[in-house]
Amino acid sequence: MVTALAVTALVLVGCSQEKELKESPEQVAKEQAAADAHNAGTVPSPGDDETPTSEVPAGPTTTRLEYEGVTALRTGDCIDLPTAHTASVRTVGCDRPHHGEVTARIDIRARFPNGSPTPEDWRQLTDTDCKSAFDQYVVEPPPQGVMPSSLDPTPEGWFMGDHVLICTAEPEREGNVLTGSVRKPA
Repeated sequence: MVTALAVTALVLVGCSQEKELKESPEQVAKEQAAADAHNAGTVPSPGDDETPTSEVPAGPTTTRLEYEGVTALRTGDCIDLPTAHTASVRTVGCDRPHHGEVTARIDIRARFPNGSPTPEDWRQLTDTDCKSAFDQYVVEPPPQGVMPSSLDPTPEGWFMGDHVLICTAEPEREGNVLTGSVRKPA
């Protein structure tokens, strides 16, 4: 009887340790690293949110991403930003699903002669200048679920001479797309 209890206890301890190991942060990290290695070199399709990464997604931040191609954007361009991990902005036809439309390009260099605007400055510029550009550019009434937004230069981009605020009309919910232009008829 004592032997049977001892064996049962060892089996239970072995089972509980196995379960703990599967749920440990180290095991999760190993499994994620193996999955990332397996997916290395693959390219997600536009709009695919399954971009391989070992990073734990963070909550909303004030960090601005520097996308390649932003400086070439013009008012009226419809743009595709498939994910937050995308390195470049891609213009697409407005008749195709897209993630934003450029409503204005505003040179703000004169307003900030002593350096790059702060995150609060960028929020204020989006709330005022881009909201005004949105109101002038977008059809009345604006499509439901579309809001003014912006693509802002990073401090490094500002230092390298990018002083243009790119105002956009974008879906309110991340992952949604626009179909057709939101521009007022000429």
